[in-house]
Amino acid sequence: MKNWSVKQRIILGFSAAIFIMVALTVVSWTHLNEIKGQAVSITSDTWPGLYLSSQIESLSRATFIAFEKYVLAANAEEKRKIGTEIDSNRTKVDGLMKQYDSTISKEDDRRLFASLTSARATCEAAFKLVVQSDQKPTSNEEQTVWREQVDPACTEFTKLAGTEMDDNKQAGDDSNKRILDAVARAQLALPMGSLIGILLALASGYVLVQAVNRPLAKLVSAVAVMRTGNFSQTLKLDRQDEFGILADGLNLMTSDLTTLIGKVQKVRTPGKHVIH
Repeated sequence: MKNWSVKQRIILGFSAAIFIMVALTVVSWTHLNEIKGQAVSITSDTWPGLYLSSQIESLSRATFIAFEKYVLAANAEEKRKIGTEIDSNRTKVDGLMKQYDSTISKEDDRRLFASLTSARATCEAAFKLVVQSDQKPTSNEEQTVWREQVDPACTEFTKLAGTEMDDNKQAGDDSNKRILDAVARAQLALPMGSLIGILLALASGYVLVQAVNRPLAKLVSAVAVMRTGNFSQTLKLDRQDEFGILADGLNLMTSDLTTLIGKVQKVRTPGKHVIH
């Protein structure tokens, strides 16, 4: 650093402070962008998906119970009312599943939803066999179809609907955790970056002040000695910056003045005179 000019030292000090400010800005922007991404994911995917999947899961259970009531119904009028409820639930589930499909953005969710759709189709197909075998109330054939086909298929559908809901809840919890982690990192990075910036600014300022003050004090001291008529002092700064050039010039000036004064003194006293 001895060969650095004062200008270079000033530029370095300010550049270091600016670099810290830029780095702090980049870190803050990165964390804020991560928080924004997680917030968008929650509002557009996780929470809508959780709400819709919970509705699907609730209706799947209600429909499963309605299927069982249909099989156990004692008369045709009761079965007709239950059938109307089943049709209403089926329409609601159709709308919910269509809405849920539009919120899916991950491949894992897509595969799980495909399994849910397939399980629902199997459940619906099995229940149709019950309706087709409905020749007399609570017939043995209905009971057999219910036990061997409807119950396992619809239980699987209900189970997958619950899994879908749990998956969305877990995704929401994970997104919340990532947001909190990003906030915590930002809260840590901001004061640490500010502290580093302050320390660096103080260190740069101290180095810059010392780089100017020390050689300047030596130059002032040398000039003060010269004002007394003493030109024998030599200034040694061991620097190649502006102060080094100034010190070399001052040393050259004092050397020239000493030589000039010596010549003047020789001219005024050319020889010794003897007095009788």
